This record gives sequence, structure tokens and C-alpha cells, in this order.
Amino acid sequence: GGAEALAATAAAAGLATKRLHDEEVQEAALRQADPVADLALRAVRWAEDGAREKPRPLPLPVTHRSTAFRLAVGEAAAHGLPSSLDPDAPAREGRRLDAEDEEEEAALLRTVWLMVRCGRVAEAQQLCRQCGQPWRAATLGGGEPWRYDSAAGGWVGNPDRPLWRSACGAIARRGLQRPEGAAS
Repeated sequence: GGAEALAATAAAAGLATKRLHDEEVQEAALRQADPVADLALRAVRWAEDGAREKPRPLPLPVTHRSTAFRLAVGEAAAHGLPSSLDPDAPAREGRRLDAEDEEEEAALLRTVWLMVRCGRVAEAQQLCRQCGQPWRAATLGGGEPWRYDSAAGGWVGNPDRPLWRSACGAIARRGLQRPEGAAS
């Protein structure tokens, strides 16, 4: 493959090289060595192809207008809203956005989930950017495997993907915890 040829060329020139972790190569080797894993990956691709539901149009951008208005006129605290429009403020402060903003946010997240479920991660990232939420696009991009792309002539993806996966797992576990005071 391209990575091996690149390493051989560097070695022939007398340059020391370090073998980088290429998830695409590892996945191909795993699929070849384990027919069950190959079948599972084929099932995932089949499920993605079958989930081609058409998302509903969204208001662009998703800007939390109602929450922003209440912040501007000093009514946020009285309505139990976060103290800023920082994307982490609701979780950090244990508060919710204005109900209208939460509906827009939920519609965006449903649409993003549909796209991701269909394997259309790049489209989901683009939608997040169009909706004024580039941090969501960056978060989704963390899942791209680190691999050598001969067409691009270099390494692409997230070299820190294991860290990204660990963070996603921690966030998911935190999301499963019952908030204090919630009914059983």
C-alpha cells in the first residue's frame, strides 16, 4: 500500500521513519482475519444504507434567540436560564435553555443523528456549521480514523482518536446518570 511504499522510500534514502497507526490498514487486516468482524462491519454498512430517512428543514442558524433575548434584558436568572450562551453553560450550571431554543436544538440534534446514522458524517458536520454550531462539527470530526490517504498525499483523520473515543464514552456515561432530584 501507500504507507509501506512511503516507508520503503524513506528507508532507501537512509532516513529513520516511525510507523504510524493507520486504522484503515488495521480494519482491513481485522476483517480478513475475523469473518465475524467482517460480517458485523457489513451489517453496519447495511444499516446505514437502510437509514436514508430525509431530515426535515431546520431554521438556520440555531442561535438560541429566546435565551439570548432573556440574557440581554436581564431575565435569564428569573427564568432558570444559563448565565451565558456558552455551549457548555447549560450542563455546567445545571440549567436549561428557553423552551423554544430547546425545541430548535432538539430538531438540529435529531437531524444530525439521522445523518450520522446514515453514515453521512460530513453532511452532518456541514449542517452544524450552517446552523452556527461549529463546535458540534469539530466534535463529529474526531471520529475519523487516522489513516494515510494516497489521493491527498498525506495523513488524514484524527491522530488522537483514542482520546476522542474515551471522552465520548465519559460523556455518554455522564448522560446516563440521573440528575439530582430527578424522579425514580
